Amino acid sequence: MSTHKYETARNILTCCMYLGWALVGIGILVAFVSLNQAAYFLVPSISSALSGLFLVVVCQVAFAILDQADNSSVSLQVLKMIAEKQGVDLSSLKHTTTNSGSPKPSTASNAETREDGAIVRQYKGREIVKIDNRYFVDETKFSTLGKAQRAISEGKV
Repeated sequence: MSTHKYETARNILTCCMYLGWALVGIGILVAFVSLNQAAYFLVPSISSALSGLFLVVVCQVAFAILDQADNSSVSLQVLKMIAEKQGVDLSSLKHTTTNSGSPKPSTASNAETREDGAIVRQYKGREIVKIDNRYFVDETKFSTLGKAQRAISEGKV
């Protein structure tokens, strides 16, 4: 369903994981050889194997973090789709930054704010007015923008 992001990080982690498994293999091999010949290689070879295993674990944890980032992105997209289908106005959640760097709520491109604070937007030639989280088309009140738009589309108002 989703494509992986952070491909560079994933490629580097894959290389590090192969390096870790190589250290584990070399460490175990040298440990077995040192048992028969020179015991003074035993501690460094075991340390090498454990270091390689630790490197593999760290890489797997990093992969899990990247996977979680991908899953969070997909979840956000699904939640946005659900919200849009239910008519939730997401424009108040989006932020842009001003020249000073402070976040400023953005409004929809077809919406304008009146002096009394009401947000007015055009939809299919009709005005939808948002006052205190309620949407009005003429005198009819709606709980969400989507419901107001649906009523206009269906000719109910």
